[in-house]
Amino acid sequence: MGWPTYIRTLAGTFVVTMAIALVLVVTMNPYGNLPLRLGGEHAMMDSNRRFHLAAALRDARFDGAIIGTSTSMLLDPAELDARLGGRFLNAAMENSRAWEQYQAGLLFVRSPRPTKPTLLVGLDAVWCFKDADTNRVTERGFPDWLYDDDPWNDWQWMFNSKSLEVAGGKLLHRLGLIGPRIAPNGREVFTPPEEKYDAKKAAGYIWQHRKRDTPPVDPPFSPSEAERLAWDFPALAWLDEVLSQAPVGSRLVLAWMPIHIAAQPVPGSSAAVREAECKRRIRTIADAHGAHVVDFRIHSAVTREDLDYWDPLHYREPIATRIADGIAAALATNADDPDGFWVYATGPAKTAARGR
Repeated sequence: MGWPTYIRTLAGTFVVTMAIALVLVVTMNPYGNLPLRLGGEHAMMDSNRRFHLAAALRDARFDGAIIGTSTSMLLDPAELDARLGGRFLNAAMENSRAWEQYQAGLLFVRSPRPTKPTLLVGLDAVWCFKDADTNRVTERGFPDWLYDDDPWNDWQWMFNSKSLEVAGGKLLHRLGLIGPRIAPNGREVFTPPEEKYDAKKAAGYIWQHRKRDTPPVDPPFSPSEAERLAWDFPALAWLDEVLSQAPVGSRLVLAWMPIHIAAQPVPGSSAAVREAECKRRIRTIADAHGAHVVDFRIHSAVTREDLDYWDPLHYREPIATRIADGIAAALATNADDPDGFWVYATGPAKTAARGR
């Protein structure tokens, strides 16, 4: 074979390979974002939820969405369907920053759907970070091009090895050879199986950064009013925007997730006072938009119990069910939990009562 023939063969092989790759990406639509939808319903075939949730958040079949960090990922959408009504999507993302959740929340409330939506924000410390405006993403990156309003600008990001890998997985799924990586409703149990729970190992993780029975700070930190008002929580402006963009009649729920007391600020510390101020400002934002605030991030029988946790941040699956039960009960009663698992911090009924 001479050089001209070799070069033509090589060029032809390259063109054919690229054409096959183009057809695979276009027909399989790996992230469900392309305007040409030829490959059926979107299936989440990769472990990076950030790339797959944008299409699900736009899906009008979901009229409820959960956004948050990994402390919200164990909430079962089916349990919320049964308790709150509607059809929920769990769009929480592991180790997500407030800005990432802001993008997800905006996409959900701005996407048209036939019924009034329910947005459940699983609140975490990231909303109170003083550097939230500069610490916007993690090392995982964030595909903001998937969350904007222009699907045509996505094409430049679609032709790479990762997109081809996901498209290939989608093809195998369409052929019935493999299942989706993540359930259609976003349900993903990332913790080990319950039968593998090791209480001793869990306790070691829970208390690795704090001694048991750490006493409250005495005397407690007491900032001046000027100092307190000077504290900046830049992410709260994003939370306010998300709630303000929700359609009139939306059900808005902000729920602080129940991390173990080993991960909560020591009572009386400057961190605890700063967190209390952040919670206060979030209640003010919630009042302005008729949102409910349910606070599980308190000292309770659950958050004190090592056996309820895998590590300081992540509770076990039975606790996720209790959270769903608690949110439903709090919204139904507009009251704190008699057993102390949650505090009903504010809501439309409380706001109206204060206004009378």
